Amino acid sequence: MSLINKMLKDLEARQSDLRRPDPQSIYQGLRTSGTAPARGRRRLAAGVAAIVVVLGGIIGWAGWQRYSRPPEAVTAAPPTNVAIPAGPLIPSKPVAQPVAPKPRRPSVTAKVLPHPAEKANAEQAKKDQPADIEITGHPLTNSEQAENAYRDAVLLVRQNRANDAEQRLRTALSLNPQHVFARETLAGLLVEQGRWLEAQTLLEEGIKLLPSQASMAFMLARLYAEQGKNAAALQLLERVEPEAGGNPDYTAFMAALYQRTGQNADAVKAFRQAITARPTEGRWWAGLGISLEAENDRAGALEAYRRATALSVDPRLAEYVAGRLKQLEDR
Repeated sequence: MSLINKMLKDLEARQSDLRRPDPQSIYQGLRTSGTAPARGRRRLAAGVAAIVVVLGGIIGWAGWQRYSRPPEAVTAAPPTNVAIPAGPLIPSKPVAQPVAPKPRRPSVTAKVLPHPAEKANAEQAKKDQPADIEITGHPLTNSEQAENAYRDAVLLVRQNRANDAEQRLRTALSLNPQHVFARETLAGLLVEQGRWLEAQTLLEEGIKLLPSQASMAFMLARLYAEQGKNAAALQLLERVEPEAGGNPDYTAFMAALYQRTGQNADAVKAFRQAITARPTEGRWWAGLGISLEAENDRAGALEAYRRATALSVDPRLAEYVAGRLKQLEDR
């Protein structure tokens, strides 16, 4: 499964990350309508209690001053026309003095009004409280079902269940024929199983649907090149090149096809463009050296071969480069 695993890595590198953090709750930070922070409520209650105590004390003190003061003494001169009998005085029956009524502290009823800030908070909370949210389900669209089938297939591929993965990928394409990743992954599975013609047909159908799809064109051009159809591969890549966005792998493959078809001047140009983007790729330096040598640029070829030798390349290519380098140095 080495080829398909590499393809999956390439596909995942081109895809944006499908996993998203869970959105925060839309109710985060909201309070129940009409409530305030506990600290504000305690301050309000303490303030109201203090007002009631002070007010009650003032009213009670005023009432006590009014009713607890002793009445003024009443003085009257004895009548002058009353005869005072001789002999011992018989004490008269004492007359009960009126008792001043016990002062009653008037009741005080304090009406607690909400603090202006508390009232404003309550009104604002009512305004901010979201309306009832009705969540209704809806059937998945064909595109959504295709995406789910594709994700299932990727998991099956990683479990080496190629047959099951193929069925899920075909289901995805039946629901959404323009699902690029499903089509490319299925093509990779078919190539891995040696079903080259089926893979080619699958990609050709995709190019008809999406003529400017660069990654699909790249895969199809590689299949053409493997079958020796270099001119067809090059024609396809040249047509879609503007959509490749300067991808150095795409450009280097075009350079190799130019070289195979004998267009070494174009190959030199394409190899230099790819090397500018990725200067540590030894294979491309070797390819540049071959095309420069074909163009009779001995100095340029020597430099390119030396750079390729200093970098890591395939053993067979390294052997070839060493031979060409020695031959050019001996001239």
